[in-house]
Amino acid sequence: MTPEQIEGALQCDDPEARRAAVVAMSEHPNVANGFLLMRALGDTNWRVREETVRVGAELYPGIDVVSDLVIAICQGENVGLRNSALALIAALGRATHEALRRALREVDPNARKFVLEALAAAGEDDVVPILVEHLESGDPNTVAAALDALAVVGGPAGERALRGVLTWKDAFQRMAAMDALNRIGAVVPWNELEPLLNDRLVFRVALSALGRTGDERAIGSLVSALSDRSARVLADAAAAIEHFVEANPDALVPLEDKLASVGTDARGRLAAVNDRHSLQSWQGAVLLLCLLRDPRGLDSALGLVAGEGICPTLQRALLRWGEDAVDRLLEEYVQPASPRAMVALELAATLAEELGSEIKPALLSRLQAELRKGLFGTDPELQLVAARAIGPFAEPADSLPLVQAAGSADYELAEACGSALVELAEREADAVREALSQCELSGAGLEAVAGLLVELEGDKALRRFQAALLLDDPATRCAALSGLAKLGGERAAELIALALTDESLEVQLAAAESLGKLPDELGVAPLLLCLDADSTPLRAAVAKALGDCGSPRAVEPLRTLMESGTDGSAVHVSALSSLHKLAAPGLQGLLVKALEASDAEVVKQALTALGECQPQSFEHLARALTDARWDVRQLAVRLVAAAKHTEAPALLEARLESEEDDLVRAELIEALAQLRGVA
Repeated sequence: MTPEQIEGALQCDDPEARRAAVVAMSEHPNVANGFLLMRALGDTNWRVREETVRVGAELYPGIDVVSDLVIAICQGENVGLRNSALALIAALGRATHEALRRALREVDPNARKFVLEALAAAGEDDVVPILVEHLESGDPNTVAAALDALAVVGGPAGERALRGVLTWKDAFQRMAAMDALNRIGAVVPWNELEPLLNDRLVFRVALSALGRTGDERAIGSLVSALSDRSARVLADAAAAIEHFVEANPDALVPLEDKLASVGTDARGRLAAVNDRHSLQSWQGAVLLLCLLRDPRGLDSALGLVAGEGICPTLQRALLRWGEDAVDRLLEEYVQPASPRAMVALELAATLAEELGSEIKPALLSRLQAELRKGLFGTDPELQLVAARAIGPFAEPADSLPLVQAAGSADYELAEACGSALVELAEREADAVREALSQCELSGAGLEAVAGLLVELEGDKALRRFQAALLLDDPATRCAALSGLAKLGGERAAELIALALTDESLEVQLAAAESLGKLPDELGVAPLLLCLDADSTPLRAAVAKALGDCGSPRAVEPLRTLMESGTDGSAVHVSALSSLHKLAAPGLQGLLVKALEASDAEVVKQALTALGECQPQSFEHLARALTDARWDVRQLAVRLVAAAKHTEAPALLEARLESEEDDLVRAELIEALAQLRGVA
């Protein structure tokens, strides 16, 4: 476009046409475009404004618009223009400092806050002295703007300046400084916070900072805030205490001692804190109730754990409550069966395991009874919870029921029962071995205990796996192959190799995978013989398994397979992956040749492997940015950015100008943002 055409397009009703005009500006870095750039910065469409910020940063200093940007941030009619001007000032950085400093002396006092905001967005520690100078201006609005700007700059210098304001006489300014310190997450020492605590206005804002100190001297102030008549202050105090315990886990004991002063009313309001408040407030309230041994704490805890899982601070508080918490969970929540009952049972088991010998035998027996009731009941969700929790508490008599439950269960439950049996076998190997010998397992059950059979029965397990290979169920035959791979040895290798000719494709693929897991290259020979199988999925699985074997003997056959050019996508993708894994000689040449493949999946596999061959392969990654296929270009963007090559930003910016696919554009924008962040 010519400058005249750009100007005309910027007045078009179609926002995409206006955005295209902005992109075209980069072709005409002349003075006339300064006016056009400012017009585009104030466009009604956010995508046009976003594109203008990018182009403006690219064109500077060819188009010097800094003075215009200062005017734009000070005007109040077009908020979009102001925000875009701020974004461009931030992108230009130090280049705008002199104009902004000059503006601070020239603009109307009411506009200084916008200039200070821009200075903070464009600067680092070097702008702190200017901001401090305006802190001392005496004008309340300017002081407030300078405090906000210091929070944006942050860093050691910004934090020091903000902490200095904490000693000022004006309570509102101290409060604003404290708020700014909270926004940057500063850890302000106790001796600087203590003088602020007698001012109710500042104290509310200082609560968060008190929590970050981890200083035990702050406990009294935090606990006293729980009795405040404001529900907001109580919730903030609970959140601060959660932060406090995270910062200093050893403070639980002195915190618990101080909580004796918390009255009935405050405890009731803590029990009312829930998911309508912030997560940190909710966690803090539950933590406090549990430290207070308040039964309502368990009710709140169950809701919290069901939604968010158990956080470390809550677990420590419940452990301090001890076996009484376990007792209450079993007594009040486990029955009747419900989603909350499942959380209660799992939480009770978690606490009992941590408490160990502190749990009385009678309570342990109750827990075991509830776990068995859940495991051998009819509710599948409760069965799964019980199976996952019973391992540390299982006894020899549980061996056979666990094996039976694994044998009649779906995969997830079978896996949980298998894990419980593994844990029990560490204590009672003979009992588990005997239980396994009494059951003929199939499907998911055999898969779940295959490793345990190998560990407990050794070579005797081979006969069980061999018998399972003769059963009709393909899932059982697959499980047997998995067990044989764990067992290893020549006979196991022979049985697995025979399964490559099984009537079920599922079993054939499992056989290939199992051969790839055998030690001592026992699986290489049968896999090589199967590289020319009729089934494309099987050839792909074999090619992948050869890479898993790690044998140099697989390199030439895989190379030949690649060079033949007769196979489909899946086979070539697997072959390339395996050659990469085997670090085959001349690999880069093969990968470069694979970039010419017609199949996008082959090209993407080659690009992925080339991405690890830096810097020699960067030019091939860069070339893929212009591939005709959007998904190849998208991957190329990711790999070029990951390479962190000096030319990467320029290449990606150039591609962004011409890229039309929305998904690829999104990838480009994200990649450039990350690279600029690194820079």
